[in-house]
Amino acid sequence: MSTWTPEQKETAVKHYQQICEDEYETDEQRAENATEIVKTVADALDKTVNGTRLQLSKAGVYIPQKPKASAAKGGAKKGGAKLSKADQIAELKSTILSATSEGTEVDDAILDKLTGKAAAHLAELFLATQGV
Repeated sequence: MSTWTPEQKETAVKHYQQICEDEYETDEQRAENATEIVKTVADALDKTVNGTRLQLSKAGVYIPQKPKASAAKGGAKKGGAKLSKADQIAELKSTILSATSEGTEVDDAILDKLTGKAAAHLAELFLATQGV
């Protein structure tokens, strides 16, 4: 494990900030290119990328990359927040009821046996069949 001197930390921060200011206009652009920026700084200091990212984070200057939305990782998320299993099942029940004829009953005992991901996936399939 490589140790960081105060001078190396300061150099990493300055180099990172200089690259961000010179090459990217917005924080969004900086976040999209965070991996490349940190790799450039790490290579210049002969340090690891993860160690450099850690030092930049501790210094409060690192702008992290935003996670990409993925249908495979949670399905019916709203606003980026993870929904609980109960919320996913409630959403599935609502989707089923809106997709079927009036008077349709949904067996809650069966729905409760589903995982949150399974409920989100099924809700997504129902919505897809309706063209939503």
